[in-house]
Amino acid sequence: MDQEHFLDKSEVTTLSLPSTASHGGSDSNISGAGCGEPQRTRAALEHLQQKILKVTEQIRVEQEARDDNVAEYLKLAHNADKQQASRIKQVFEKKNQKSAQTIAHLHKKLEHYHKKLKEIEQVSHRFTHLSSNVNSQVTLGKAKQVYQQFKAPLVDPSLNSGGAGGGGGGMLGPTMGSPRLDGHHHHHHHVHSSWDSLLEGLQEIKASQAHMEDTIEDMKGQLQSDYSYMTQCLQEERYRYERLEEQLSDLTELHQNEMSNLKQELASMEEKVAYQSYERARDIQEAVESCLTRITKLELQQQQQQVVQLEGVENANARALLGKLINVILALMAVLLVFVSTLANFITPLMKTRARVGATVLLTVLLFVLWKHWDFVDPWLIPS
Repeated sequence: MDQEHFLDKSEVTTLSLPSTASHGGSDSNISGAGCGEPQRTRAALEHLQQKILKVTEQIRVEQEARDDNVAEYLKLAHNADKQQASRIKQVFEKKNQKSAQTIAHLHKKLEHYHKKLKEIEQVSHRFTHLSSNVNSQVTLGKAKQVYQQFKAPLVDPSLNSGGAGGGGGGMLGPTMGSPRLDGHHHHHHHVHSSWDSLLEGLQEIKASQAHMEDTIEDMKGQLQSDYSYMTQCLQEERYRYERLEEQLSDLTELHQNEMSNLKQELASMEEKVAYQSYERARDIQEAVESCLTRITKLELQQQQQQVVQLEGVENANARALLGKLINVILALMAVLLVFVSTLANFITPLMKTRARVGATVLLTVLLFVLWKHWDFVDPWLIPS
């Protein structure tokens, strides 16, 4: 950074005027300064423009890296659990903070370069103003030199002495003054040639100044277009960054809503489980109470039966006879049931199919007919 500041200061110092030109130097110094300053200004502007483009490219790369980090964070956070999401968020915040610091530093550097560009433009305007002042000073200085050189032969003391000595002879003065007039004519020709060279130098300086102003205007327009383009790019990147922030906030809000919904569902499930457990406990308690009630009823019935038994000791014989009678009846019913079951076991195989049923019916009918007509059948079966 210090080297960049040093280079920038050297660029600015290249636009200052040389000492010879500021003090009204010779024609060669003026023409050299007029030809060298546009090249230095152009080199400084090109170098500064390269730096601006380099910084702009660095800003674009950093913003693309930041966008990639945001997209990667959104992708990972969408598929991660709570602990991983917190870790991913911490790493993303560190990267985002570092990227933001880098972008802010590059923006400061870009603003610094634009400020130096304005300073160079101001210096170029000052140089134009100073060069015009130098031209006026050089013109006035040369005019004074020409006036002094033109005045010196006219105020020569030899001319005064010649005039005083020529008072006695009228023809001697004109014959003695002709060499001085020839020298004055030669000196006037030399002054005229130096004046032409001075005008040519001034014209070259004006041409170089006009060329430098055109170049500066072209560079200014190009830099202005680059600046507007970079401003537009920065606005677009800022809009994208705001959109990404909105998406991130929406996603964070969505996650928070999902977490709140999950918490509500867990709370409702806990309430349901608690209610169901309470209902089951109440049912169990009611069943236990009903069992206890039945046990108490059975105990009361047993007590009543015991009381009845104690009261019925007197009728024990009658009850014994009644019990024996009941046993006999039960035995007869058992025999009857055995007979019926045997008969059913005998008849059941004959009634399983239709053929057996038909055969059984026919056999029964046949036996019935035989029994009815036994008187006619008996002689045939038992001969006399």
